[in-house]
Amino acid sequence: MNGAWDVLDAVIYGVGINGDETLLRQLRTDPRIPAPLRQAATWWLNLPRYIRDSAAH
Repeated sequence: MNGAWDVLDAVIYGVGINGDETLLRQLRTDPRIPAPLRQAATWWLNLPRYIRDSAAH
């Protein structure tokens, strides 16, 4: 990936840690985003809620 996509990867991580499911869903379905980053958003959404909640602490 290049610099811009690396930044978006970090943003997806932050959104996942923060638990913003709405934004993760938008990122997961946006065709402008490379597949590996959409898969990262999907990964966060597939985590059980209690795990995502514990990651935020």
